[in-house]
Amino acid sequence: MKMKNLTTLIIRKECFSEGPKKLPNSLRVLEWRGYPSKSLPSDFQPEKLAILKLPSSCFMSLELPKFSHMSVLSFDKFKFLTQIPDLSGTPNLKELSFVLCENLVEIHESVGFLDKLKSMNFEGCSKLETFPPIKLTSLESINLSYCSSLVSFPEILGKMEYTAISILP
Repeated sequence: MKMKNLTTLIIRKECFSEGPKKLPNSLRVLEWRGYPSKSLPSDFQPEKLAILKLPSSCFMSLELPKFSHMSVLSFDKFKFLTQIPDLSGTPNLKELSFVLCENLVEIHESVGFLDKLKSMNFEGCSKLETFPPIKLTSLESINLSYCSSLVSFPEILGKMEYTAISILP
């Protein structure tokens, strides 16, 4: 509670039985492997948070405040996550990762319209059946490997800048 000017918090070992009651709003980087709570503290409103990585955490759902400075969101290996919420409050997002989120079935349509997004990784999301249409002019990479339930490739709305491919089925 007294670390009001803390800007970076990285915890890479799963060694806590419960999550923090408070996190400083001054954080710009939060990386916590195995974050032990089902959600972030309700009063956590970090205006300048740019990197949020919470691999192997036990969130049941994501309810994220508006993160206008956010550039990296990584929620790899979330066992219980079934849907990605509205991410329109993260207009500067460049990297999005949900690797091995085996119960993920739904991605909010806002993900397809994050125009600064360069990389999306959904590798191993084996229950993901559909993907929203994408109109991402900055997108350079999308990984849908091992998405064994995916029925069709996402519809592409608009021009892809980084490839000579003009039509995808």
